[in-house]
Amino acid sequence: MKKISFLILPEKGHINPYIGPAQALQELGHTVSIASIGDISAQIEKAGLKFDRTILSTKEPTQPMRGKDLVELVSNKLAMKTWIKALLLDISQEDVNKHMTWIKTQKPDVLVIDPLAYAAVIAAEATDTPWVSMSNSLKPVLESDVKSDLLETLGEI
Repeated sequence: MKKISFLILPEKGHINPYIGPAQALQELGHTVSIASIGDISAQIEKAGLKFDRTILSTKEPTQPMRGKDLVELVSNKLAMKTWIKALLLDISQEDVNKHMTWIKTQKPDVLVIDPLAYAAVIAAEATDTPWVSMSNSLKPVLESDVKSDLLETLGEI
């Protein structure tokens, strides 16, 4: 059996898609743990999974963007672009180092990494740890003529 560690972002839209696969791997007899840059222990433990409480970020996660706050943010093109660019591109070497230390300590056989957890991907590559990413986005299945400010921002990045 394998030791499989998940590294995911602390947002329900990023957590929920990973719970089923993590539970299935655990049911197959693998040792599964989930880590994040924020505390998602309540939801992970309620699902019968182990949450690793190691702090993997030097900065506090921002408030969850949900409901009215999220609608207001994505309705303002400049604010949304600034937020998305910071989310995707502001990766500190210190955060990468924290992830590398965690990987070296945990010694997983494989990592399952949220596609937006770039520090984890960089750390996995730097430590020669096998990893896979599982998309939680519908972007790959959109028709090419679908346009939005978010898709435009992602294309620019």
